[in-house]
Amino acid sequence: MIDFGRVQKELQECSRDMEASGIKVTPVSENLVHLSGTISGPIGTPYEGGIFKIDITLPDGYPFEPPKMHFVTKV
Repeated sequence: MIDFGRVQKELQECSRDMEASGIKVTPVSENLVHLSGTISGPIGTPYEGGIFKIDITLPDGYPFEPPKMHFVTKV
């Protein structure tokens, strides 16, 4: 079963580190199972300056099972 307290804590950590990491994650639903994120293209790569959207779903076994993610933005 998902520990929603842990998910909230991880979302807060992502918010604090957003500027340094270039990663932003926000909940899509109130139950925190469906998340939306963006990743900035790394500097010095062909992806630099790009913003790439990802769709994230947390499985029932999270954190012992990895999140399911896919890019919404074509890469």
